[in-house]
Amino acid sequence: MFLTALLLAAQIGRAGDIDRAAAVNCGRVGFIQYAEDFAVAEPLDALFAADSRGGTGGLHALRVGQGGKVERIPVRVSHWPGRRLVAHGLDFLQEGGKSWLFVVNLGATPHSVEVFRARATSAGLDLAWEGAIKSKVITSPNDVRALSLNEVYVSNDWVNGLIEQSGNIVKCKFKPNSADDLCESAFEEGKEPVIKYANGLTSYTQGSKRFLLNAATLGKAVEIYQVSDNGRLVPYRSIRLRFGPDNIQFDGEGRLWIASLPNPREIILREAMPFAFRIPSQISYVPFGSAPGHEVQVFHDDGRIINAATAAVFYKGLLFMTAVSDQRSYACAPKRSRWR
Repeated sequence: MFLTALLLAAQIGRAGDIDRAAAVNCGRVGFIQYAEDFAVAEPLDALFAADSRGGTGGLHALRVGQGGKVERIPVRVSHWPGRRLVAHGLDFLQEGGKSWLFVVNLGATPHSVEVFRARATSAGLDLAWEGAIKSKVITSPNDVRALSLNEVYVSNDWVNGLIEQSGNIVKCKFKPNSADDLCESAFEEGKEPVIKYANGLTSYTQGSKRFLLNAATLGKAVEIYQVSDNGRLVPYRSIRLRFGPDNIQFDGEGRLWIASLPNPREIILREAMPFAFRIPSQISYVPFGSAPGHEVQVFHDDGRIINAATAAVFYKGLLFMTAVSDQRSYACAPKRSRWR
């Protein structure tokens, strides 16, 4: 991958300057560093983030208190088997009155998705490890989206190709303490689409229909798939973007928030040499009504404020931004007049 990054650097050259727009008023969230993703946990009144360098001690949570004050929630991890944790994509699920946190683990061999039972306690939050999803088809996991314990989708970002990297999506089941391989392709055999670097995942429902969204970073698009009754994905439509999307997240107001890279090929540089380059960031949203609207830019930066932002989520009136290759994370108060 290092050689590939050097080849791509020669192709990219020096990126042009990008304005550092002041559409938001931001403050540092000091206890969240090197986080790749967020997960909103409304039933717990919490927002999860994970320090990719912090192991289980890097699993963090916060709440937004009165006046928009960001408050850290103490997190205790229990029953962890002791292996290495390098957290990446996150997701939260509530099913049958129980709360679950899913964490992509790039430190496990082979890579896995760790599953925790989340509970609120008088001291904060308890994350009790319940098991892991492992499979021969989980090869380069990036993100995870759980529609249920029987429908856990995992994006493999880079499966084929050297310059034109393509990935895929697999569908898994989670059973606590099971060692069985319960994963398979999320598509019917022979109908797998070419996904140009399969990155962040999210979902939404429209009436009785369910949809899974995947950020195709190198394709500069968000691909929308309809989830069939058997859990298989069927291509539905694409949202074409100006930039390469990374993580994607719906808020509670009908907007799809997107953290993206103005030059998506720099994602390879970020992964191979995360601190050798200053990589620009872009935060935008797409309004969803009966159909997706046009992309609206909220924040962009040349890499000096935040280096290659990987995730953005709008939660309790604040826009949170983080980056897996940067120790800086922010909570921002956007100027809503710009969103109309």
